[in-house]
Amino acid sequence: MGEPQSEIMKDNNLKRKERRLLMRTKKNIVTGLAILCVILSVIFLYNGKNSIAFYLLIAGFLISFLRSIIYELLSKLGL
Repeated sequence: MGEPQSEIMKDNNLKRKERRLLMRTKKNIVTGLAILCVILSVIFLYNGKNSIAFYLLIAGFLISFLRSIIYELLSKLGL
């Protein structure tokens, strides 16, 4: 046929590793955004900006709860 069986298996393993790395990258981006929102909300809370802190805290929790939707959006953006 075209390629030997071992070459096909190496190619499949490489594609699988690339998909895992891409998924790990997406998880790191989403987790980083959620943590950043929570940290910023604590900073704004200490500075007396309670309403901004509240919205940032809600945004952090929404990001963490809606992970799968955010993963799809990131994949449509090319990540």
